[in-house]
Amino acid sequence: MLKGCHRISFGIGKLDGVLKPSPPLFIGFYGPAGSGKSQLLYTAAVLYSRSCGRVILADFGGTPPAERLAEIARYRYRGLDEDQVLDRILITRISDRDSTQSFIELLQRTTVDRDYLLLLDNPVNVLLWYDSPAALSHLLMVVSQTSTVHGLPAMAAYPVRYDPGTGMEKPAGYDYSWPYLDCFVKLRRKAQGVYSASIHDVEVHFRITSRGVEDI
Repeated sequence: MLKGCHRISFGIGKLDGVLKPSPPLFIGFYGPAGSGKSQLLYTAAVLYSRSCGRVILADFGGTPPAERLAEIARYRYRGLDEDQVLDRILITRISDRDSTQSFIELLQRTTVDRDYLLLLDNPVNVLLWYDSPAALSHLLMVVSQTSTVHGLPAMAAYPVRYDPGTGMEKPAGYDYSWPYLDCFVKLRRKAQGVYSASIHDVEVHFRITSRGVEDI
C-alpha cells in the first residue's frame, strides 16, 4: 500500500527506496525492451488507484494496457471487484499530433481537486509525429508544470539508446527531456527473471511478472 499520496510506490520497500528524493517527483525509467518499464507503470497505477486517488495513464502508441492492469488488480486485491480499481484509471491513447495536443489540453484545463498520478508510457514517440523535437519538450514541460503546481507525482517510461559520443546508454530523447524530469532510473533484466533498477550508483533487484512487481 502507498503510505503517502504524493509519492510513487511499487509496494516493495527496496525498490521504493531508490526513489528517495522528496515528493513530488517526475521520474523517468529507461531500459531496453523487456526490462519492465511498462509493467512498473501499471503496477504503480493499480496501487495508487486503490490507495490514494485517480491515475491518468497516457499510452503513446504501445500495447493497450487494460488487460495487464486488470491482471495486476486481480492479483493484488483478491476478492475485490477489479472494476473498483480500474474505474479510477483513465487510459488516454495517443497516436498522432491531434491526440497529443488533446492530452496537453486535458492537463492544462483540468481542475485537479484530488490526488492524481500522471503516467506516460513511451512519450518519446511524439518525435515520430512532429518535425521538431520541441514538441516532446513542450509535452514534458506541461506535465512537469502540472506536477509541480498541483503537487502530483509523475512517471514516464523511455526506451534506451546508445550515445556514441560518450559510450553510454541514455533514455531516447534525453536531450529534450532532462530539463523537465527530476531523475532517471535505469532498468535491466538480469538472469532467471530478476530485474534491476539503478540510480546514483545504487542498484536494487526484484522480479517483474504478469502480476506486477514482486520482491525477491
